[in-house]
Amino acid sequence: MARKEALPLQIDDLYWQLLEDIEARDQEALQDRREEIESIREWLTLDEFDKKEVNQKLKQYITHGTL
Repeated sequence: MARKEALPLQIDDLYWQLLEDIEARDQEALQDRREEIESIREWLTLDEFDKKEVNQKLKQYITHGTL
């Protein structure tokens, strides 16, 4: 949760870095930021957590020993 709370600051920093790279037409710097962009993308989808689905799978695992 702490990582997700820090995300807006990380996105803001990345935004300004990307803007600088674009203005400088620095293709290499933009390519280097791909991993960072992908990690942020992962965190942006955290709200898609489905508690009901997880509970159903846990119940299935407990009952049948498989997911």
